[in-house]
Amino acid sequence: MKIPATVDVMHLFQILIPGCGLLALLVFLADGIQFILRQRWPVYQAGRPPIVCLARLKYIGSLGFFMAPYHFLHEAHASFDDFWLQFSVRNYRVLAVFGEEARNAFFTNKNLSLHNGYGLLNPAIRSLRPAERKKGADTHAWFVRKFVRTDFLESSLAHVLSDSSKDLDPWGSQGVMDPFVSLHKLVFQAVTRFVVGNELANDPRKIETVVNAFHHLQKGSTPASLLFPWFPTPARVRRIFAGFTLYRIISKAIKSRRQTGEFHQDILQTLLDETEEQLDDTRIMKLLLLSIFVAATNTAAVLAWLHIYMDQNAAWKAQVISEMDSFLAENTGSSSSFLEALMVVPLAVWEHALPTLEQCLEETIRLRLIGALLRRNVGEDIMVGSHTIHRDDFVTYMSVNAHLNESIYPNPHCFDPSRSHHDGHAERLGFLGWGAGHHPCTGQRLAKIMTKIISVLILSRFTLEAITLITLY
Repeated sequence: MKIPATVDVMHLFQILIPGCGLLALLVFLADGIQFILRQRWPVYQAGRPPIVCLARLKYIGSLGFFMAPYHFLHEAHASFDDFWLQFSVRNYRVLAVFGEEARNAFFTNKNLSLHNGYGLLNPAIRSLRPAERKKGADTHAWFVRKFVRTDFLESSLAHVLSDSSKDLDPWGSQGVMDPFVSLHKLVFQAVTRFVVGNELANDPRKIETVVNAFHHLQKGSTPASLLFPWFPTPARVRRIFAGFTLYRIISKAIKSRRQTGEFHQDILQTLLDETEEQLDDTRIMKLLLLSIFVAATNTAAVLAWLHIYMDQNAAWKAQVISEMDSFLAENTGSSSSFLEALMVVPLAVWEHALPTLEQCLEETIRLRLIGALLRRNVGEDIMVGSHTIHRDDFVTYMSVNAHLNESIYPNPHCFDPSRSHHDGHAERLGFLGWGAGHHPCTGQRLAKIMTKIISVLILSRFTLEAITLITLY
């Protein structure tokens, strides 16, 4: 059933008689009634197919998207097939786009900004978002390309192996662990070593402090903090103190390097020596923190799911272990300890080794990366078919519509690393795990190396077995 667009009753009352308590109550009730009606009979905008305007509350927007973005969009999409959806987050207009044409525009249009998009729901990302480069390119992408250089990665490999091995010692010979907690610590230590260097990674107490600070930053990004950013909720207060803590620790490392004049072959040194961009300490700090935040959060979660999927798919796990045994036999000799032998394995060998583990990693990403991706139009209006994405509009695309699409991946819910995630899917942008179009994942190389190093150390020392039933599909 279609009904015409309704008058904004709340705005009308505000114009006629401002400050009236009774009318304010009536306005609130009217807005609530309108919200309920929109849920039952949504408004349609012109277009082929039309855009469905979902229910919203004045000043708040579509509450369901704050609480659970994936379920909100999944349920709405199930109700309206491939119709585009329009809803609000506070006073921002958001378009949920569907279909192959929309997917192509979402990933290939240069006006759709990734960093501006994710600031919608994540204040931590918004506050750390770097400025644009003088040449117009994205600063963070430029920065990541700098530190995934072979010489930087090779200079940190031995340290990362040593750090990870020490972090595994407390696991003992047997016990119970939560992979989403234990593996997060391993990844965080490795990322910090690659990104910031020795000043931070060599001090376990500083690492623990930074881990806790990032934890509070994430926990502070609650629906309440987004709806009422000015209200001093406990989570917001902890997020503010976490920000100060991170600023203090990172800025101290930067100042120490500047004052001592010591040279280290790491990314921090590169940023300090950069002349073209003329980076001040604040920009350097934002780049470092954003990289740690993104890499540690995404890679740690995927690594945990990788080992869960392998545990519940014995044939693939056996193949990975067989490959690992061959890799270790070829690269570790009797003349040195196991860890010392791994420390001298060249980066190129790590990158080309363990292809089955890499296949399992990409299949894990396909199955778990099914949420709402975000962009914001920072340029001129964009036409996609008969629809317009206006300047400043936020746009979201559900990666589940590609990753669990039966026309792209037969039997899509099945864990099957043998399937190709690239051949034949490039033009359709069927695999989005490493980014796509104008937004490739510039940290892909680092993520794969960390996954291989940590997985080899774990599988060579421990036998992992799930003791709690986990629903995978």
